Amino acid sequence: MKNIWTRFAFLILVFHCYSISAQVRPEQLIGTWVFDYSKSIDKIDEQAQKDYALMPEVIKSQFEQSYRGRKLIFNTNGSFIQQTIDGKQIVGSWKLDNNQNISVTSPQGGTIAFKLVVLSDAILVLQLQKKGNQQIILSQWYLNKN
Repeated sequence: MKNIWTRFAFLILVFHCYSISAQVRPEQLIGTWVFDYSKSIDKIDEQAQKDYALMPEVIKSQFEQSYRGRKLIFNTNGSFIQQTIDGKQIVGSWKLDNNQNISVTSPQGGTIAFKLVVLSDAILVLQLQKKGNQQIILSQWYLNKN
């Protein structure tokens, strides 16, 4: 019986050490990430699905064009670029905190906050943090490494 408890304690210690080592490092975000519109729209919640369904087709098309192929570029110097498929850019700076929150700040001081949900060599999933009673259709952004 004592042997079982010893093994159990050892496993808890191993998993605890693994979770600490699994913390995201800022350098893991560096690079260009391309927005996966199809996956992001497939994962919207029930209320967002209803809101999206009520949009006129022309608005849905404009909505899709504003997201499809969008690139998020995280640079090593802390600069950030968001680029749409038509070449429009928004620049700013980015920062990752210890709670795996990413804040992107514009030169004018406006900030957008994301919770990092998944980060691998090829996939990034960000949860857009709401401000007040905002209605957000695409609250989770699925991105692929370019």
